[in-house]
Amino acid sequence: MLTPENCIGIMLIARDYYSRLEEGARCFVMRNFLQVSQQSDELLELLPEELQTNEVVWDGILRWVDHDENRKGNIVKLTKNDRLGLLNPKFVLENVRAHPCVAGNDECCAIIMDAHKYLLGLEMTTQKEGKSLIESLPDHVFRMRSYLLLEEGQITGL
Repeated sequence: MLTPENCIGIMLIARDYYSRLEEGARCFVMRNFLQVSQQSDELLELLPEELQTNEVVWDGILRWVDHDENRKGNIVKLTKNDRLGLLNPKFVLENVRAHPCVAGNDECCAIIMDAHKYLLGLEMTTQKEGKSLIESLPDHVFRMRSYLLLEEGQITGL
């Protein structure tokens, strides 16, 4: 049985052996993130690469919007509040901008393209300066969604 204490360990084991189990454990972590963050000792042992899941957050937003036709009107607000500047540029174009709810909304497309252009420009600049991308991002890029995210430097929701 998945619990806040064991769900991360199960997710990590499942990632290597059972993709459906990993997906179930990851969904459990997302649904119960507050409890997991307070109770799971395994969370403290995760590597930084295992915490970079901004794409998962975006997928969660789209699943939430797609679940109910009446929620599609929230896509602009959610797009403005999302951490688009932290997403992989390829992911932004292939998954975010291509989603029908976003592609059919001019305001969303403009927000996403601005974030994409900013990220590409920043990536080129930071490579020249030898800085990491995260070190170079301005504070306003780290807008926080209190219902899902913690501030940068902490866990950003699995």
